[in-house]
Amino acid sequence: MVKSSFLRSLRYLEIEEKILNAGSLVAALAVFVPWFGGEWFGEPAVWSGFEFYTSFVGLLIFLGHAFILSLTLLPLMGYPIIKSSLREILRLIVSLECVLLTILVWSVLTNISFDRSQMQIRFGIYFTLVGSIVASLYAFLRVQQQRRRSVQELFHHPDDQSPVTERTMERRLEDLPPPPPPPTPSEPEEPRLFS
Repeated sequence: MVKSSFLRSLRYLEIEEKILNAGSLVAALAVFVPWFGGEWFGEPAVWSGFEFYTSFVGLLIFLGHAFILSLTLLPLMGYPIIKSSLREILRLIVSLECVLLTILVWSVLTNISFDRSQMQIRFGIYFTLVGSIVASLYAFLRVQQQRRRSVQELFHHPDDQSPVTERTMERRLEDLPPPPPPPTPSEPEEPRLFS
């Protein structure tokens, strides 16, 4: 019962929310795949985001994206955490920090790969970077939507009519009586010869 309601509420999330969480999930999972590899002192080696010299930063990136995902999933499971306006700002800040940390790791690994020609950057860091950028862009979009809603609520008067949507327009059209039939054609008058 709880599982079905959780899946139903997950399905009815807004599209921006789904894309934000998908980007964050991709970035978090990409920390587990190879980021760096090659021949290290004569032996082949491959390191994920949790290994090598940048492991602490990889852990911070993973925890940041886990935090972003928890801000969405915990309220869906019934645990109220924080207000939605603060939640959107927190997700934007954390996702931007994850982008900056990923770029930092990328620059360190690029510097090491220039020093050792057998080493190269692997695909995992690219997925982490793309997922972090997608999450930060959609977090920014969510912040802008939150600001627009707050301005609309500020200037909304209770006596005003609700905004017109397609569904309300269809209901209004259904409530209207059918249009009257067209007038019957009258016989054409004969032109007068003399007036």
